[in-house]
Amino acid sequence: MFGLFKSYEVQLSPEVKGRITNQGEALAGVEVIRKLFYEGYEKNPVIDYALTNTRGEFSFDELIVRSKAPGNIVGQDYLIRQEITVKKDLINVKNEANDDGYYWLWVMSKGWKSVPPVSRLLTGLNADLQNEEVQYDLDISQYGGSRYQPLVTICDLDMDTINNLLSVSYTHLTL
Repeated sequence: MFGLFKSYEVQLSPEVKGRITNQGEALAGVEVIRKLFYEGYEKNPVIDYALTNTRGEFSFDELIVRSKAPGNIVGQDYLIRQEITVKKDLINVKNEANDDGYYWLWVMSKGWKSVPPVSRLLTGLNADLQNEEVQYDLDISQYGGSRYQPLVTICDLDMDTINNLLSVSYTHLTL
């Protein structure tokens, strides 16, 4: 009963840092979009934007909100969906038919608590737009998450961290 009225700190997103290239060349002035969905905070996603600098680097600040949802019987299981994308309207970049029009730098859902190894991955989102999407099934159950939590990305992530979190195997997606 105590948790019904208590407000909790909910990390919608840790700090994010990354770099975007196309065939190894840094892309400057590219708009990176971060969308954060959490029903325990707002019905609409929290959306913010960053532009890459001349070295192709971008960043987003950590975002923590207050919510009563983690203390309520229904809201305690609400997931936070994190999407970090780049539109595919760039010149000289692959844009295949029947795709959704975005490069998925990061797509993952997690619970309301911080997941330290996932937070570390988000500080190294280095993506070449020619990379294929890869899906990793991560086991974040020790942090209150799922045993098979999908992460979709085109980024070259720290494989030691990924290997320590892999559920059983990962799936290689092709569009």
